[in-house]
Amino acid sequence: MNGYIKDATKIIFYVLGSIFLILGIIGVLLPIIPGIPFLIISVLFFAAGMTRRKRKEFKKKINREVKKEVGKVEKVVGLK
Repeated sequence: MNGYIKDATKIIFYVLGSIFLILGIIGVLLPIIPGIPFLIISVLFFAAGMTRRKRKEFKKKINREVKKEVGKVEKVVGLK
């Protein structure tokens, strides 16, 4: 039963994240509603729906890409 509750909360977080993402995109395109707060809320819902393992994999990927870009900048600037 506990596994079903975890799955249901993940689905709810992803649905809410998707709704706020759509509202955020509409808000960025139309000046009627603010878009940035909706985008931030959507990121929070998507992050809450991630498992710990996926979060670690995501951080590793981001760190690799940042290190790669920093290395490119260091070569261009002449620091390395």
